[in-house]
Amino acid sequence: MKCFNEKKWIDFLNGNVSCKENDEMIEHLSECEECLKTYSNCAEKNIINTHDNYEAQVLMKLRSKNKTEFNKRLIKYVIAASITIFFYSAGVFDHMLTIPYKFSSEIVALNSSINKINLNINDIWRSIYNEKK
Repeated sequence: MKCFNEKKWIDFLNGNVSCKENDEMIEHLSECEECLKTYSNCAEKNIINTHDNYEAQVLMKLRSKNKTEFNKRLIKYVIAASITIFFYSAGVFDHMLTIPYKFSSEIVALNSSINKINLNINDIWRSIYNEKK
């Protein structure tokens, strides 16, 4: 039976051979000591490469996921800021500043009315107190 080269064994490990070749290679491993050593070396290299690739792939996925989440949040904040700037420039928030001033004159009027009532009550109590004496 023919021996297979290192590239073919790597293809075998990665599942890139046909079913017929796969069966032939498995059978050949049980018969050929040289190919068994080559296969073992390739398997060892493949495990190391797969581990390194897997780690790199996971890191890339995490980075891309974080970037997409960051980009989504950034887009939301940019939209919110744009809408706020638009409303501010259109004068939508101007009335919010005038409302306290509008009510402040009414509050001052109420305070003066309350003070007058308090003075009247004090006058009434004094008069009552003076009559009793």
